Amino acid sequence: MVPMLRVQDFVCPQCQAELRDDGASLACTACAAVYPVRYGIPDFRPGSDLSIYYDDAAEAAELAARAESLDYEALETLAFGKADTFQRAYRRAAEARGEDNWAEAERLAGGAPTPALGSALDIGCGPGGNLVTLARRFDHAYGVDVNFKLLILARKRLMDRGLADKATVIAASAVQLPFRTGRFDFVTAMNVIEHVEDQRGMVADVHRVLARGGRFFFDSPNRFTLLPEPHVKIWGVGFVPRAWADGYVKWMGGSGYQGKRLLSLVEMRRMMRRHYGKGYVVGIPSFEERTYFPEGKLKKLARQAYNGAFRRTPLVRTALFPFVPTYHVLATKPGDPVPS
Repeated sequence: MVPMLRVQDFVCPQCQAELRDDGASLACTACAAVYPVRYGIPDFRPGSDLSIYYDDAAEAAELAARAESLDYEALETLAFGKADTFQRAYRRAAEARGEDNWAEAERLAGGAPTPALGSALDIGCGPGGNLVTLARRFDHAYGVDVNFKLLILARKRLMDRGLADKATVIAASAVQLPFRTGRFDFVTAMNVIEHVEDQRGMVADVHRVLARGGRFFFDSPNRFTLLPEPHVKIWGVGFVPRAWADGYVKWMGGSGYQGKRLLSLVEMRRMMRRHYGKGYVVGIPSFEERTYFPEGKLKKLARQAYNGAFRRTPLVRTALFPFVPTYHVLATKPGDPVPS
């Protein structure tokens, strides 16, 4: 069963005008843009090859056709195969990671990460783990991704958890969000910003769709981490000029470095100040043991030493903060929340 679309929540991502529901598509009432609805999922993606994640239409069609008869695990196997890889474990742990993300947001906020629990948006929702967390806490949640296969999986996960009426998935770009201004109380974007070409545009559009007093929580891998780059597992990528990064990764034995742009602490702070002034905090994940990713003895000792240094030694924390693996950011849109 495909949930009903809440057309009143959407606007044209190109001109912000109202949309008209034509059944098989959503049409802009001002600029005449038309956005198809595929398998019950509105497709607001820009008509270009800007994203490296656009997926195969035939594969998406097969998944949509089998979604009713298969459970989530079987549907995911159909989408990605049976190989027991890190990526499969990562997808299977999506809901546990969603709860971890919420706990980190609470830690940064010193309590509930948002005063209002009306509506939430998860950008780059993938197979829906973080979206499940939001759907369980908010009146309604939206999940946005550019990969149709992942959106079909996310919708199936929600259905299997009895949350189909609490969340909606759509295909859209992170820099052209098809939502009304001030629509959301809480927006998350986990493992996303480093894959977005127009990072400033993404931060600006999130600010637009946030309600006054709403909060934006996201993570940002550090360009200048002292550990290997997390996507290619090669050390020093961030310390070479960005124009040389692709060649450097290939020289080090990798397949290249396209579609990734990690921010430094200085770059990320400058970007946040532009829209949020001083209304944001930057922290690092607590790096607690995650039972869904078994760790060896050496990794466990390193994690414990890392956490101990940051929690108990302010001087070490200050010195190493620009070089940690990743940051968590919680930003608040200026203004008091509008009473409901």
